[in-house]
Amino acid sequence: MREEKLQANFLSRNARLFLTLLILFSVLVLGLFGRLAYTITSTLKQAAKVEVSSSTNISIYSVANSLQRQSKLVVQTALVTVDQSMEKESVLSMGGFAFGLGTSSLRMISMGNRVQYYVPLKDITESDINWNSENKTLLIRVPPPIADSEMVEIQTDPKQILFLGKDSWFDWARGGGKTELAQEAKDNLRNYVLRTARSRYYMSLAEENAQRELERLLCTILYPIEPQCRIVIEFKSPK
Repeated sequence: MREEKLQANFLSRNARLFLTLLILFSVLVLGLFGRLAYTITSTLKQAAKVEVSSSTNISIYSVANSLQRQSKLVVQTALVTVDQSMEKESVLSMGGFAFGLGTSSLRMISMGNRVQYYVPLKDITESDINWNSENKTLLIRVPPPIADSEMVEIQTDPKQILFLGKDSWFDWARGGGKTELAQEAKDNLRNYVLRTARSRYYMSLAEENAQRELERLLCTILYPIEPQCRIVIEFKSPK
């Protein structure tokens, strides 16, 4: 009877010891699995960060490359009105003296001339593009629009060209003056159109249209990559 009791106590102690070891082993295994899971999660997070960063860099390169391939972006065809004033003084030189014979004047108003404006996208480099990943904003600096000297259409309809002026008494007597000035103005109309097209008023209109066209173009490039991005366009100072 005593031996049976001693044997039972021995078995009970062994059972408690086994259970204690089993619990410690389980805690150790869980700790190892927890550490392993944390390590794997951290690694995946780092991999994700690298992937996003790499994708962003590729996006910036793609933007610059896509813009450069288009060379130039036509942003506007403007109707340009030319308002040009001219004068011609008639002088008679005799015996070393100059005698004024009056001044003829002319004002030409030519409506409906056409000029095309474009932005030279080939001049944009990666240094002109800045991506802010925190607020998802793309800032791009672009050259200002250019009035294309090869895409100028001057008015040829006489009804759209108005001549106002007066002849000097000398030119009136000889039947010239204003007529000669009108011909000179028509011969130089293309130069007048380009000069007017490059004035601050027309350039401001071209920049407004360029802003819209550039935003539309950049949206087609960027939105498939980052739909929530914000686009900011700045024009460089003219050279």
